Amino acid sequence: MSELVLHDVDESILDRLNQTASSHGVSIEEEAKNILNNHLFASKSKENALAKTRAIRRRTAGRTHTSGVQIKREIYEKTS
Repeated sequence: MSELVLHDVDESILDRLNQTASSHGVSIEEEAKNILNNHLFASKSKENALAKTRAIRRRTAGRTHTSGVQIKREIYEKTS
């Protein structure tokens, strides 16, 4: 596995990272890896979700859509 070395990291960032690592019961290195992995994969998930949303919008362009508020109102009226 590759190695990553960071220089000139602000002390407040290291303190926060250490606190977070401690609360998760892992080393500061493991916490940093987890943060990087989560961020990188979350970004990819957001990109995928956005691409799917755009594809749906293209497929449904020009159609009339019922608002979520209207649907909830109709459900409420049926159950009241």
